[in-house]
Amino acid sequence: MSIIKTDIECPLEQAEERYRRDPNGASANYNYALVLYQTRQDYDKTEKHFKRALEVAPDYANCHSGYAIFLEVIRKNYEMAEKHYLLSLEYDTKDEDSRSYASRLRNYAIFLEVVNKDYDQAEEHYKRALEIRPDDADILCDYAIFLHCIRKDYKKAEAYYKRAKQTLGQECDVNVEMRLCKYCTVSHDSTAALVWLDRLDKAGKSLRGQLLYYFFRFVLEPDKRDDHAHQIDTMLNDGVRDEEGTFGRLLNCDHIKNDPDYDTIKEYAERINEPFQKTYPEKA
Repeated sequence: MSIIKTDIECPLEQAEERYRRDPNGASANYNYALVLYQTRQDYDKTEKHFKRALEVAPDYANCHSGYAIFLEVIRKNYEMAEKHYLLSLEYDTKDEDSRSYASRLRNYAIFLEVVNKDYDQAEEHYKRALEIRPDDADILCDYAIFLHCIRKDYKKAEAYYKRAKQTLGQECDVNVEMRLCKYCTVSHDSTAALVWLDRLDKAGKSLRGQLLYYFFRFVLEPDKRDDHAHQIDTMLNDGVRDEEGTFGRLLNCDHIKNDPDYDTIKEYAERINEPFQKTYPEKA
């Protein structure tokens, strides 16, 4: 699943201030919803601001996509999620940013693949996204994983993985490199997966990034699982989650299912994806 992004990258304090200045603004409510979702895990308040943004601007394509992801991964309301995914594509305009539209196509492709199991439609949406953004590393990675896990077309999957690698510059792109690590993990290339994790470790990580880092280390390094399990348990007990992650494809890989610690891997994957509701008092 794509990491949802605000229209303007801003920390919580800036999003709150922007909302206070424009409490009925669609963009202000949308950005506030996303920051609340990503940094505070206050899901009831998050949903309130998604809904308010769409009341003000019913044709707000990015907001429909963000709300669709929220409905899918937090509320598990798949019928309503699909409705908003479709609206996010329907309300596209000629002036829409091509990267944004391609990302929404990819988001819906993942939904079709993981939730609906409609693999033909999923592949069609991946291809449409790549027609618009042929060098988008995120989309290339997700399509490579689809080809490997669903189509079992390993040669073609590897070609898309290599294309994704070629897009990287010298600077670490955390989202892309985590996807590259996921591809190497599902394709049973532990050596390459660990290389990507080492790059991520040197670049620094958010709390969610740290959680995923230790989870993949747990999967890839059987001889160090006790140490990694301690780190994972500590972070989960502190409420750290990655609700947008999808581990279904990983858990269905034969080499993972044959792992003697498969039940523990599956349990951690489920706990990492489990929403952790936090509530905060309203500010006066």
